[in-house]
This record gives sequence, C-alpha cells and structure tokens, in this order.
Amino acid sequence: MTLITFPLRAHFADGVLEEALRSELETHGYRAPLVLADAGLTNSSFTERVYSGLPRCSRPIHYPIDTRASAQTIRSDLAALLHRKSADVILAYGSARAISVGRKIRRETRTDGRAREAKDPALALFAVPGIDGLPGHSRAQQTETQSSTDLHVKSGLPSILICDPTVTLGADLSQSASAAVATLVRCLEAYLSPAFNPPADGMALDGLNRVAQSLHLLFGDERIEVRRDLMAASLNAVLAQQKGIGPTQIIGDALIAASAQGLDAGAAARLLVPGVLRAQHGSGDRSRPLRRIMGLDAETDLATGLGVFLQDLPLAVSLSELGLTRADLARAARSLSGSGTLDAINGAGCALSIMQAVF
Repeated sequence: MTLITFPLRAHFADGVLEEALRSELETHGYRAPLVLADAGLTNSSFTERVYSGLPRCSRPIHYPIDTRASAQTIRSDLAALLHRKSADVILAYGSARAISVGRKIRRETRTDGRAREAKDPALALFAVPGIDGLPGHSRAQQTETQSSTDLHVKSGLPSILICDPTVTLGADLSQSASAAVATLVRCLEAYLSPAFNPPADGMALDGLNRVAQSLHLLFGDERIEVRRDLMAASLNAVLAQQKGIGPTQIIGDALIAASAQGLDAGAAARLLVPGVLRAQHGSGDRSRPLRRIMGLDAETDLATGLGVFLQDLPLAVSLSELGLTRADLARAARSLSGSGTLDAINGAGCALSIMQAVF
C-alpha cells in the first residue's frame, strides 16, 4: 500500500515575505518566535525583511547559528536558551541549515505524553527558505521514520512555508548553481524511485523541467522568473522525496559525515550522479521522459547527457578539489556497508567505485 500525504501550507509569490509572515503569526496568536538564521545574515536585508514582518509587540528570541559550531553545540545552546526564555513558535529563515536546526528543535519539543504519542510537535515551524531551499530528507531521518511514511513527511516539512523568490536575487552564482544541482538530483532520483506515487512523480518531472530550463540562465540573467522557477523546482523536489531519497543523496550524506570540513553537497552531487545513473543501467523505460526534458538524442544515454549538461558550471571538478581525501571516501563507504540503502546500485562497493572515479 502507498500512503500519499502532503501536509503543507505554503505562500508562494514575489515579495510576499512580510505580509505572509505577519498574517500567519497574527492568525495563530504567536508573539514569541524563536528566530533561527546563520550568523552571517544578522545585518542583512533578508533579516530586516523578516523582522519587519513580525507583528507589533512581538518578543523575538534570536539565535544566530555559528556555521562552524557542531550540531551538538547548537543543540545544547538552544536547549539552554529555551530553558531561560519561552518561545511559542520556531521561525527559521535564510538557509537549509537553519531550517534543518528548526526541524530538529521541533522534533525534540513535545507538549505532553499524549502529544508524543501522536507525534505532534509542541512548536510549529515557520520556514522562509533562501537560495538553497528546504533541507532534503536525510538517510538517518528516513531510517528513523521508515515504519511510517506519514510521520516521515510530517517531520520533514515546516508547518508554514513562505517562498519569496525576491530573497534570492543577487545570490552568489556558485551557491546558486550548487543549489540548482541539488534540486535537479532530488527530482531525478525521486522520479526514478520504483515506489508508486503518481503525484510525486508529476512534481519531480515538473521540477526537473524547471531546472533544465533555468539553470544556465543564472549566468548573466537576473530576471525574477529564473529565480522563481528554481525556487518552485526546489519545493517540488522536497515534496517528491516522499518516495524516499536516492543513491546520489545517500552517498553525499555519507561523504558529508566522513569529511573533516564542510562539503558542498550540490557540487558533490554533480560529480556523483552520472556514475550512479550508469550503475542503474540507464534506468530503463523510466528514463524516457527525463531524456526528453534534457533534450538528448537517441544515441546519448542519460548519464552521459546529464554529465555534459552539468559540466560547465562554476563548481569543483573533483571530490579532492572539494577537500575530501581517499580516507574520507573509505570512511563513507564503510558507513554505507550493510545498510541496505543502496540496492539500486548494488551496495557500498559500487558506491566506493563511483566516488573513486571522480576523486
């Protein structure tokens, strides 16, 4: 049986941030938001727009996230902060990292035993994504919630989502390209997943088409339409992940965990995805609409065509250029061994070969 659930309330429009945020906070009576954002955004116009969208008499509790801090440090700091000050909603904006932190805090805050039993979070999560969109579902999260697709989806999506493409105007081109590649890979692998979910398939194909049409327009074209399509594709990609996460993302998660430093997930996915597709033996009939979207001729296989499509982006050309070592690759492969999550490409040994080929 397939359970299809998309529990999400979203505002999506150019310039909608302030109006939508104020309306939702006032409607629910929230006055003490825990505001999460990367520390680098503290004095930005993005932050000014978020705070101008707070209702009058609000008492925001601002926590600037140090991107160098460990997850455990951030979690401990927030636990101490929430012990001293009472928040009635979580508001995360600007980066997938900040929204991911908000998602974790939401899962950890429960009102009482009945709420825990119902898997119902005590604090709602409002999210305002920036250039890198919403965080994808991780392998760990999927493993934790694999017995309930409904719980998996609800734990990964915000209560209220505000998508305003204007906040991404002027974003760094390399960061934009990386985010677009991550979206493309999520859409691609969601569609190729054998799980039966027609709505997710439709969103994945629509997202892939939007990325294919807009990715290369990022360079030298700052039209809002381009940013809007990429943000829409990012939303489609996350919703389509109800079908589960794919091999490229699983390998990328393992590399992130194995790396001693931060890793550009989109740049890594760009290098890994052609090898993953080859290991899937062309993906059979499922690849036909993907090939059509990519504009490939009959002689070009999907893996080769996608590699060519992505090769001119301003991103690292090897895993070693991303700062990874062969020891990191070995650690990543060991973490994948016996997990049963890479059946589509015949296991961790194949994953290691794919990583070594682009080292």
